[in-house]
Amino acid sequence: AIWGAPVQGQTDHARRGLETALAFAETVDCFNKKADAKYGTGEIFRARVGLHTGTAIVGNIGSHARYNYTAIGDTVNLASRLEGIGKAYSCELLISEETLRAAGALDQRGYVLVDVMAVKGRSTPTRIYTYAPKASDAELEAYQLGWKDYEGGRFADAIPKFERPVEFRPQKPCFPVA
Repeated sequence: AIWGAPVQGQTDHARRGLETALAFAETVDCFNKKADAKYGTGEIFRARVGLHTGTAIVGNIGSHARYNYTAIGDTVNLASRLEGIGKAYSCELLISEETLRAAGALDQRGYVLVDVMAVKGRSTPTRIYTYAPKASDAELEAYQLGWKDYEGGRFADAIPKFERPVEFRPQKPCFPVA
């Protein structure tokens, strides 16, 4: 999905994208809960989202015979890479630091640093986050302290802090099962 185009001057595109990604994750979670309650299926559907903010070439791209309204460029590639690596981290949602900054959400509770990595096609490392609203303050604090130890090269100190389970899935009340 694309925010900020073709609408010009839409300054809250990062916030809109973040809200939509969180709503999408909640909808998938609600779908699974309803399916499990009705059919006893457990979790049957998982979907990942990669969210990044930046400039892109947007418009009708292709030939006269076949074209499509789309976006291309480094921004789109990074969002796609984040979606793809979500599986390796068992995260349905990975968000770049640029998006959290642009949305004004970087310092909000629940956003957790997952990794700092250079994704394929980019030489500059990207700080990637996920959203963990169900995690307790103690879990989030231990996790953040683990990151400080890890970045400081104190790996033996970091390991026990990372071993505490943290729930990385959005959760809001679902509509009742009919």
